[in-house]
Amino acid sequence: MHSLRTGAFQELEAALGGHVADIRRHGPLAPLLVIVPTALLRLHLRRRLAGHLNLRFVTLAELVRTLTPGAKPLPAFADELIAAQIIEKGVADGSYFAPVKATAGFRQSLLATLRDLKEAGIAPKQLAPPAKPPGPKLAQLAALYAACEKQLAAHGVADEADQLAAATKTLPTFEFRVSSFEFATVCLYGFYDFNHLQRRLIAALAARFELHVFVPFLDERAYDFAAPTVAWLERVLKAKRSPIPQSAIRNPQSIISAPGEARECREILREALAFASEGKRPLHEVAVLARGDEPYGPLLHDLAAAREWPLHLAMGRRSLDAIEPRLLLLLLDIAANDFARSKVIEFATLSPATSSCAAEWDRLSADLGIVHGTGAWRDRVRSRAKQLQADQTQADESKQAGIERELAAARELAAFIETLTRAAGRLPQQGKWSEFTTALAVAAKDLMPPSEACDAALASLRALDALDDYQPSVTREDFARFARKAFESETQPEGAFQAGGPFVGGIMAARGVSWPMVIVPGLVEKSWPRQLREDPILLDDERRELNKRLPSEDGLPRLEEKVARGREEERMLFRLACDAASERLVITFPRLEPATGRPRVPSALLLETLGVANFTQLEQRARVVPLVPLVPAEGEMLDATELDHRLLEQLRRRGIKGVTPLLDAMSPTLAPGLLLEQTRWGGGKHWTPYDGCLARPESLEVLRQLFDPAKHRWSIRRLESYARSPFSFFLREVLGIEEVEEPEDAETISAVDFGRLFHELLSNIVRRFQMGNLLPLDPARSVESEMVMGDEAEGVFAEFASRGVTGYPLVWRVKQEKIRADLLHWLRLEYVHAADGYFPVATEWGFGLAGDPPPAQIKLDEKTTLLVAGKVDRVDRGPGDEVIVLDYKTGKPDKYRNESFCRARALQIPVYILATEQLAGKPCGGGYYYFPTRRGGFAKHGWYREQLAAVEPRLREILGCLVRSILAGKFFVTPDGADAAGTAMTKAAVETLWELRRDDESISDYRNATADDKEAAHE
Repeated sequence: MHSLRTGAFQELEAALGGHVADIRRHGPLAPLLVIVPTALLRLHLRRRLAGHLNLRFVTLAELVRTLTPGAKPLPAFADELIAAQIIEKGVADGSYFAPVKATAGFRQSLLATLRDLKEAGIAPKQLAPPAKPPGPKLAQLAALYAACEKQLAAHGVADEADQLAAATKTLPTFEFRVSSFEFATVCLYGFYDFNHLQRRLIAALAARFELHVFVPFLDERAYDFAAPTVAWLERVLKAKRSPIPQSAIRNPQSIISAPGEARECREILREALAFASEGKRPLHEVAVLARGDEPYGPLLHDLAAAREWPLHLAMGRRSLDAIEPRLLLLLLDIAANDFARSKVIEFATLSPATSSCAAEWDRLSADLGIVHGTGAWRDRVRSRAKQLQADQTQADESKQAGIERELAAARELAAFIETLTRAAGRLPQQGKWSEFTTALAVAAKDLMPPSEACDAALASLRALDALDDYQPSVTREDFARFARKAFESETQPEGAFQAGGPFVGGIMAARGVSWPMVIVPGLVEKSWPRQLREDPILLDDERRELNKRLPSEDGLPRLEEKVARGREEERMLFRLACDAASERLVITFPRLEPATGRPRVPSALLLETLGVANFTQLEQRARVVPLVPLVPAEGEMLDATELDHRLLEQLRRRGIKGVTPLLDAMSPTLAPGLLLEQTRWGGGKHWTPYDGCLARPESLEVLRQLFDPAKHRWSIRRLESYARSPFSFFLREVLGIEEVEEPEDAETISAVDFGRLFHELLSNIVRRFQMGNLLPLDPARSVESEMVMGDEAEGVFAEFASRGVTGYPLVWRVKQEKIRADLLHWLRLEYVHAADGYFPVATEWGFGLAGDPPPAQIKLDEKTTLLVAGKVDRVDRGPGDEVIVLDYKTGKPDKYRNESFCRARALQIPVYILATEQLAGKPCGGGYYYFPTRRGGFAKHGWYREQLAAVEPRLREILGCLVRSILAGKFFVTPDGADAAGTAMTKAAVETLWELRRDDESISDYRNATADDKEAAHE
């Protein structure tokens, strides 16, 4: 005789135990089959009822597999390949689904809809019966459905719905035995919803066995989702349900409002530890039941792992969290994306064999402008190695160590690229799935040390070999995409159930299991309840119409409505999570968006559960975790850092001073950090060491050795950079730290690369003019000049395009046309320049560099002479054998003025004038910053020699002040340099600090050097 019992899970579990005990009293060895919805519930009940013999627990999926032993299951991802084929063949241009045919989500949406139709027992002919012509959507959907079924039959495989239907047919005659005992009684435990095919199987079970059903259901709104199933079971079993009253309402003992998910997880662990400590219980008596796996599983895992606490992560850790699968995917990406720099460096960073070199390789490849391409990697790295080898013979001792280090890195990188190229070359452009897995295994041996983890990762990919029967040829890109899916769908076990650590998992997997303490996190809208959407192919209205046209024999709808039923299910799942707590229930929610700081809306489910009218009342009942302090005044401490912070807060409140020894014991950086803040903002109008003003004799001695005026060759550009930002100068020139500009693909060429291109272009054109005897330029030979210019432009354009720094092809073509127009305008101006008697005699003329003329000497005072090195973009000879110097600029001329040092930001031309006179032995008539582009207006700003002579003492003063300021260790942050890399302060903070201390006499040299021309004249 069948029976149906309903109640909350904890009461149902007791009822199941009593039922099993009754059966055992009549037949101690009588076999009993208990069918459950989840593997975790199976394990839980097996442990709770371990004292009974011949008690077998199976999930419904396991039962179906038992009933269909000869079924050939559909391999993983084969359904996607079949869907892709039927979409390609069955969705013609102009048909209903043609506009979305190529979209990323259509394939998955189609598979989900076909799965719903099949589980509803609706055949393609029923969906679009020939007697009544359907609309274009259902007609095409039916055709795609039929094509999919035909493909499954052709391959001789069965999907889950096919196996379920076959199991229902097999059930009446299938022999159920344990040893010599045949099952006569079956229990169905924990189910509250079935699809149409599952209901048929349950009905077949009821027709053959004595069926005892235990359904989680109470006469409450929270359980409305299960009501149709209960009513149907009463009809099938022909038995009235026996409700079991709930022994106690599980109301939350604590509600926690945290700033964000990360802080929420800290409070979750704190609550778990407090519960375990109070009752001296094991931590596995605590469960964290979320709506889904993300983000609480990974966050709690990381928190627990950092403290070496056990944790049972029910969903496991993703295979992609391990290094080996990521390396295999990166190898595929590298081959598919033409050795993209980001992928190559990421591979080197993750690989244990190369991780120690990856940072230097990253800097080197970025400096070489490598974006992608094996040719770019090989040629540029080898070229840099040759250049460095040549530099070794000319560099001074101070640079030898740096050159040797970079040379070693270049050689190691070149060898790595060769190995990587060889390994990636093993992967075919197109081939069978099995050919890719075999090639990838061979390639992995070249790059990855042998390990069990590597073997396991390769074994996961070998499962894709089964797809050879469904798609005989696959591209490298598609194989990489499915390889990633294979790893994403696979998880590695983390901990064990009731093995010492708290349980962390989604409620769907944990339904029916109970714990003394349960924590339910993430109670905000769009998280719980989830954001519900209709099926994009079969809308809810269309599902209702199909249910009317195709009524089910069991009286329930064949197709469920996604939104209405989804809301009911979300409410029931939340109630099941709350009811899983036998002693203590804690609910938590994040009230802020971590990325934006915007408030989040608490879940309406909370209002229903607590019986409060609005969110204001909810906040009054919750324990609000503040943004600061980071550690609560009471409660369990999660680690030593929290303990230290609480102790400091207690000492502060009690007014106790002299805690430096305690701070030193806590952290070697804590006391200096506190002192830094106190000194920086409490130092009044004087700059401090914490502002970048070095004071220790040892530090100043290092500076004197680095920048000894008697030996050091100063670059004027670097002195200008010091004037702009002393702190940036300190990072780059003293510490050797420099921001690496990523050379990745951009929409257009960067300003830096454009400047390099234009400099190289003009220099090359002038050299070609010299070689072709076209100087002085003559308009009568304009055809030859323009041909030379055009030819050189093509060469430079091709060179920069090969570096991968020119951006999108269309944008680059437009940019080239603009450059050609600028060059033509430049050439016309050069004709005028030549008519005045000037023509170039040198380009890129360097002095003070290795192999070049000696440095120029600028006497600052009786004791100090500055050694200057530099490279002049162009030197022209004019009438009377005098020369002029030019420095190209490709930006805007706004910051440059005639006859101005521009607050020490425009020192190159004045110094180049003096250096050229001294080293060339010829009078220099002047010099200009030349802006040879339309953006720069083809402007020239600079000096005549007579003008410079009048202010030459001021130039020497500026140079001397800058050098003295550097040697005095003044490396503070200025408002001009507030946005520079490495500056940790906001621009507003820098400006505030500068206003406080700009009059400090200790930086008088810097203030003097960077004073405006009028201010300096006034002084």
